[in-house]
Amino acid sequence: MNDLSPDSELKPSQHAEPVTRGRVTFPSIPDHWVPVAFSRDLTKKPRGIYVDDVPVVLWRAGAEVKALVDQCPHRSVKLSVGKVTEDGNIQCAFHAWRFGGDGICKAIPLVTGSERPNKVRAGRLAAQEVGGLIWLFTRVLNADEAPPPMQDLPISMTEAGWSGDMIVREWQAHWSRAIQTMLDVAHIPFVHAKTIGAGLGRNIGKVSEAELKLDLRQHDDGSYEMDWGLEDTKSDGKSDMGWLAFLPPNGMSLKVPMKGTTKFNGQKVPKEWYLHIFCTPTKAGRSNQIIVPRRNFGGRNPIWRAADALNIIVLNEDKRNVETAWPSRVPRPAPEISMPTDASTIAFQRYHWNTFVKPALSSDGQDAEEAVG
Repeated sequence: MNDLSPDSELKPSQHAEPVTRGRVTFPSIPDHWVPVAFSRDLTKKPRGIYVDDVPVVLWRAGAEVKALVDQCPHRSVKLSVGKVTEDGNIQCAFHAWRFGGDGICKAIPLVTGSERPNKVRAGRLAAQEVGGLIWLFTRVLNADEAPPPMQDLPISMTEAGWSGDMIVREWQAHWSRAIQTMLDVAHIPFVHAKTIGAGLGRNIGKVSEAELKLDLRQHDDGSYEMDWGLEDTKSDGKSDMGWLAFLPPNGMSLKVPMKGTTKFNGQKVPKEWYLHIFCTPTKAGRSNQIIVPRRNFGGRNPIWRAADALNIIVLNEDKRNVETAWPSRVPRPAPEISMPTDASTIAFQRYHWNTFVKPALSSDGQDAEEAVG
């Protein structure tokens, strides 16, 4: 029985027990950088979100973005309901305990002894601000641990001059099923027959022996690029050529075909338009679909900004199929029937299985093949 009298000694490590003994984990997408919020949405106040069923608090400390598990180790109150202090720390609203971005407690009011506060830890997370997005590394870090570098992003997301209005929608679906759908080109003429797939759908009707051809080039890290197009196997005619890429662990890029040139950063270049999409888990069974359009033309043209807003319509066309898929999390490739037109989705399934599912099952002492079937 614990002695909770006023004179009893309670070790600082006991205060921080929920976050210092490895109990906080990101179950479905651990040890990766993922986008979790728009830069524009993080103001002077702390912001509480969920990432892979873990509560996370984000805040600005000068020019930097800081992140912790959104749980004060004292009485488990969300730190996001507190405030940011003038020195860039976050202060709990309950007993005014203060924490730095390194997770170390900086002050405990009403408690004497200078060494006691800094032995208390909150769950430290790493965050970066790149391309108008805030990225989080999905593992609780030690106070002095350096996270691995972020993955390379497309230059249209990081180079100055590109424009586009970002949107986000939360779905009741596992992130893996959502991004798998974004990588699937075979559904475009059927699900998006009135929007982005209208031209392809018309061409399918005109081609006597229509066949979707995919040329996928995979890399060691699981990423890939893919050219695709509709071919007439009788006449060797081609139409609607396209390109997409998988950006591990949860993103993709789609190049929208464009004609003509534009003046960009002082030079005359071909027009380019990309849709970058990231599917990030939020609470259990839910995920955010983050759409990042990027164009090297039409930055101030209201017509093109309206075109960005139409991405909501295209996204909603996918929602029903993604939310009704069972199981919601993508299984290993074998249980589902696939065709050559599914090369991009099969490649993702293998990546997802080998990177996240199989290691998790193995660490639990289960045989991965037997557990999933």
